[in-house]
Amino acid sequence: RSFSIVQGPPGTGKSFFGASVVAALIRFQKGTQKGPILVTCESNSAVDHFVVCTIIDYLFSALLSFNY
Repeated sequence: RSFSIVQGPPGTGKSFFGASVVAALIRFQKGTQKGPILVTCESNSAVDHFVVCTIIDYLFSALLSFNY
């Protein structure tokens, strides 16, 4: 099993980067059984922010890939 760690000072895009990676993992593992995704943050509000960013990224990418 592999894992990655993203750390840095406030305002450097950690949530944006992490949410983009998690949304991509969710998009590309449909129909397959990959392992769980574990995300930890220093506060509950940071976890909430990360989840919201992930949902927005996932929905935005789904909207862009929608064929008219």
